[in-house]
Amino acid sequence: MVYLIPLLITTLCVFFYDYKNTKYGNKKIYLLLYIYCSIISGLSYRLGIDIVSFYIKEIEDYPSLYGLTLDMLFNTHGRQPGWIFFCSLANTIFHSYYFVKTIISFIINGAVFYAIQKRSQYKYTGILCYFLFLFCYFNFEILRESLAISVFLTSLSYFEKEKWVKYYSLIFLAFLFHESSIFLVLLPLVKKIKITYTTTCFYIGIAAIVMIFADLFSWIPQFIASIPIFADKADHYINNDYFGGTRQFSINQLLSYILSIYLPLFMVYKMRSHNRSVKYESLVITYIFISIFRSFFPIMMRLQNYLSIFYFMFYIEMLKFIVGDILKAKYRTLLQAIICSAYLLYTFSQGMVKPNERFYNFPQVVVYYPYASILDKDVDMIRETFYYIYLGKRVSL
Repeated sequence: MVYLIPLLITTLCVFFYDYKNTKYGNKKIYLLLYIYCSIISGLSYRLGIDIVSFYIKEIEDYPSLYGLTLDMLFNTHGRQPGWIFFCSLANTIFHSYYFVKTIISFIINGAVFYAIQKRSQYKYTGILCYFLFLFCYFNFEILRESLAISVFLTSLSYFEKEKWVKYYSLIFLAFLFHESSIFLVLLPLVKKIKITYTTTCFYIGIAAIVMIFADLFSWIPQFIASIPIFADKADHYINNDYFGGTRQFSINQLLSYILSIYLPLFMVYKMRSHNRSVKYESLVITYIFISIFRSFFPIMMRLQNYLSIFYFMFYIEMLKFIVGDILKAKYRTLLQAIICSAYLLYTFSQGMVKPNERFYNFPQVVVYYPYASILDKDVDMIRETFYYIYLGKRVSL
C-alpha cells in the first residue's frame, strides 16, 4: 500500500492533469506527492543494498563538525569532501542516520520533482516514470551520487541559458559529492550538435560500429580505471562479473540496440522536423551516446543516472508522436495510452520483477518490497536471505 498510493494517485493525475489539462488542485497534489515520497524514503528501514551494506554505519560514524578534521575531510578513502561535510553538518544538528537520510530524501526528491515540473508539460507522466524506474534506486541505493544528481538538476537552468560560470560552479559542487559527475563538464558540447538527417545517420553508423566491433573499444573502461580519482571505483566494477569486461553480441542485444538507441536517435530528428523537439533534447542525446557504449560496457551505466529521467520522459513522448503524428491512428488517444502503458509495464517488469543474474536470480524488487519503516521495523526474511547471499556475510539488524 505504501508504494501503491502514490502510483495510483499519479496515474489518475496523468489522466486529469496531463491529458485533460484540469487546473484545480494541480499544484497541491504535486506538492503532497513530493512530501509523501520524501517521508517514506526517509523513514525506510533496511531497504537498499548499499544502505544495508555500508551507508547506515558510515553515516553514523561521521562526527559532528566539532570533531571533523581536515585529514578526515580530504583524505577519507573513496569519499568526496562534500559528502563528508554534509553528513557531519547534519550530524551536528541531530546525530542519527535516519535524520540524515530524511534530509537527503527531501533534497533528492525535491530536485527531481522541480526539474520535471520545469521541463515537461506532462509533469505527472514524468513523475510516474520516476516512481517506476528511479525512485528506489535514487533513494535506497546511490545516496552520494543522488546528491550529485540533485545538484546537476539544479544547474540545468544555467545550462539552458548558457550561463557557464554558474553551471560549472554547480558541477564542481556536484563533483564534491560524487566523482562520476566529472563527465558533466563535457555536456555543453552537446548543445552544439545539429540534428540533421546526415548527422543522425552518422551517429547511427557509429552505434553500429561499436556494436559490431565492441572488443576494439575495450580500452575505454581500462582508460577510466587509469584516472586516479576513478581508480578504486573503476577497478571494483571491472573486476565485477556483471559490470566488468564487455558484453557479447546477441540477437537480444541487437533488439535492445534498435529500441533504445537507433529508434530514439532517428525520432529526435523526426520530431524536430515536425517542430516537436523537446526542451531537454540535448540531455536525451547525451544519454543515447552513453547508451551506445553502455550496452557492451556496463560500467558506463553510472553516467546515465544523471540523465535517465529525461530519457524515460522522451521515450513516452516519442511513442505518442509515432502513434499520433506518423501513424495517424484513428483512435490515437486510446492507442497512445495502451502503447505507453505497455512500455512502462514491460520496462518495469524487466528491471524489477524478472529474476536477475546480477542478483543471484532474485528479482530486484525483493530489495524494496514489501516496504518497512523505522516505526515498525518489520524484517522480511526473503529480503534478508537475499542480503546474506548477495553481500556474502550476515548483516546486522
